[in-house]
Amino acid sequence: MQDIWALIANPNTADDGLRLLQERCAHKPNNPKPFFDLANAYDMLGREEDAEKAYEMVRALGLEGLSSQEREHWFVQFGSTLRLRGKLEASRDIL
Repeated sequence: MQDIWALIANPNTADDGLRLLQERCAHKPNNPKPFFDLANAYDMLGREEDAEKAYEMVRALGLEGLSSQEREHWFVQFGSTLRLRGKLEASRDIL
């Protein structure tokens, strides 16, 4: 995973990192963890609309599939993403 985050952090290779994360989601479609990682990557890249979809997928698959720390981060990060998208009431509901 370290290599993927290095790709995401570099503007020249961010799309390659996203592609790897998307492949992980495709290989583990019932596991919320790859979708959580993808949402984080979209957030890092300022792609809030895509991040929102990935966070929603995590919720649909079940937060219990994340570690307790990841669950805490999901609430904060998803709430922040919703706020940035102007969905204040939804953001408050998450937070």
